Amino acid sequence: MKRRSNLMKYISFVVAVIFLLETIPLYAAQRVSVVEGLIQDITSDSIEVRGRYYSIKGVPLKDPSGKNIHKAILTKGKKVEIYFKEGIIVEVIVHDYMLE
Repeated sequence: MKRRSNLMKYISFVVAVIFLLETIPLYAAQRVSVVEGLIQDITSDSIEVRGRYYSIKGVPLKDPSGKNIHKAILTKGKKVEIYFKEGIIVEVIVHDYMLE
């Protein structure tokens, strides 16, 4: 009987570990997200992408190779990827002109 009890504890432990390992990536995926699209409009401190304005004040702007770029490079029609972490914009990658 003791052997069966230990086996049940072991099985319960394995099931709990598997459950935790499967839910961790889902939790992390919800915390980091990306919006990508073409720049539709530019204001002094924001860009419009997919019909919504995003504040880029103080946000690092980078080219696809990871080099920092200046805000002056932003123009309508350029593709951007806006990276969020926990709902806050952490980085914007700016691509050359592309058709979407």
